[in-house]
Amino acid sequence: MTWTVILGMGVRSVWYGLASAYRPIASGVVLHSGMTEDQAQEAGTSNTYIFSSADLAFRYQVNGREFTTETIHSGGRLDRATAYGQKD
Repeated sequence: MTWTVILGMGVRSVWYGLASAYRPIASGVVLHSGMTEDQAQEAGTSNTYIFSSADLAFRYQVNGREFTTETIHSGGRLDRATAYGQKD
């Protein structure tokens, strides 16, 4: 059972990767970019964890509508592909 699930997930990931080549492409403009860094101290230890993430905003057009967003999303099913932007 476990191998069937793992194999199924792998096949699904390959399928999504191949299908992504047919997703629409839009040009955009980067409004700002940078990195943020947070640290967390593990309670009762001297372990410190550092978390880095992108700080980014961009604008793009799809079918004549302009969007701006700070959200990056990739992967998932084609029928669920969504532009996570706000219309200007």
